[in-house]
Amino acid sequence: MQNFLSTIPEYVKTGFNLESKARMMTSHNAAQSYNMRHTLNADNTIDYSKIVLTYGSLPGAAHPQHFIDEAGLHFTWLEQHLSPYERQSDQVMILVYDAKNSIPDCLFSGSRRSIGKETIPVTRLTKGNDYHSWISFIADECMSILMSSYIGCITYE
Repeated sequence: MQNFLSTIPEYVKTGFNLESKARMMTSHNAAQSYNMRHTLNADNTIDYSKIVLTYGSLPGAAHPQHFIDEAGLHFTWLEQHLSPYERQSDQVMILVYDAKNSIPDCLFSGSRRSIGKETIPVTRLTKGNDYHSWISFIADECMSILMSSYIGCITYE
């Protein structure tokens, strides 16, 4: 877990910022503490589907999905009508991780929640590799964040 989290220090710093303050520890330590308890299999391998990269209470992404084509890795989610503030201005955060090469691709402030889609350009992807991906949303003022959701693993062929 330490090796994985060390490849994404800024993402973890943003994603666990509020939780780290509540627990009075660094963002990295809060992320590592949470993920060590929840994501390791009996043989100490990482279950990527259980990793949490952002920790908070904003409403989640409705039906997040991804697909890949010659233009890039595309993410979609359903627009939600959320009250009381209609969180349409929240921005998507996406992490795509090439586990074979330990290479992350982070998007910190992507499309607005109301847009319902975002793309990681194909220039950042390598054919034949598998990519794990997570989605989250963060408020404009960065004082609210969503617990990240694992979307899945996809192969760029």
